[in-house]
Amino acid sequence: MMRRPWRTTFGLTALVSLVFALATLVIGVLAYVVVHEAMEVQLDQRIATETRSLLARTGDGGTARLAALIHQRDAAHSTASLGYILLDPQGRRLAGAFDAQVPAMSGYVELLPYGREGGIAQSLTTRLPDGGRLLVAVDRQVIDEMDITILKLFLAAFATMLLLAIGGAWTVGVVTQRRLRRFDDAAQAIIAGDPRQRMPLDGSGSEFDRVAQTLNHMLDRNAALVENLRQVSSDVAHDLRTPLTRLHNQLHEALTREGDERKVAIEAATMESQELLELFGAILRISEVEAGTLRRDFRDLSMTDLVEDLIDSYDPDFEISGHRLSSAVAPGHIFMATAACCANWSPICSTTSCVILRPALAFR
Repeated sequence: MMRRPWRTTFGLTALVSLVFALATLVIGVLAYVVVHEAMEVQLDQRIATETRSLLARTGDGGTARLAALIHQRDAAHSTASLGYILLDPQGRRLAGAFDAQVPAMSGYVELLPYGREGGIAQSLTTRLPDGGRLLVAVDRQVIDEMDITILKLFLAAFATMLLLAIGGAWTVGVVTQRRLRRFDDAAQAIIAGDPRQRMPLDGSGSEFDRVAQTLNHMLDRNAALVENLRQVSSDVAHDLRTPLTRLHNQLHEALTREGDERKVAIEAATMESQELLELFGAILRISEVEAGTLRRDFRDLSMTDLVEDLIDSYDPDFEISGHRLSSAVAPGHIFMATAACCANWSPICSTTSCVILRPALAFR
């Protein structure tokens, strides 16, 4: 049979821990993507704001005014990590120290190579009214650094989560197996023949303690039933011993008699055996009642008629003794009784056991 690890305590705990680790991985990836995109949007807004600022300050000065502004920024380094390139309509550089190839199309470029060291910038190219082009770029190093920081934090968190998951699974598995092993040891001792053994309790009130209390209650109940069964067996053996002894003596006596005396002895032994058969029949009926199989012989019994018959039977005795017997019996009371019970009109059978009816009689 193929084993299913997730059905063991350690396997189930490890599976739950793995799910949490995967959830951490998904959250980390989502956080990385969100932060990365937010940083790119921030850089786009920065270069867009710088482009609008340059064009707004140019005014009527045209390209010459714009070139002068770019020279001032390059000389002052007032905007760290920003780079500028200004081209005339023929593509000649008019201003800007930024070392990059200006895209032919206007718009944003996320990954623009620049410099001899292989740097990467994020840029915005704007076409001017006279046909020239203005490029404003910002170094993406801040995004790369942020990405590396997020990845380091995420890997550290994921590794910590994974270690805690493995440690937690191992701890829960060891504790649970240790407690279950104590239960197993107690159960094995009971199987081996020590009925006094009980499931251990640690007083914590945990699920294990509640299960142990339930099992101990069950074991106490079973011990009481076994003791009752032993007592019943002892009583039955005691009750059978006397009639069997008499039957044995009567049969032995019959062997020593002749004629009519033998016949009388055999008849007495037959009556004794009949009593034994009735005793065994009563025991069998008790077993049938406990098992519920006696219900197939149930039929309706009128309790009203039964009580009225009892009253009619005892009424003359009451009159002779100078008493008066009166009764009030409601009609229509029906009980379920077995065919055997109904035959002698003595015990009344309920759905689970035989009881003797004791009617309430009023004396005056």
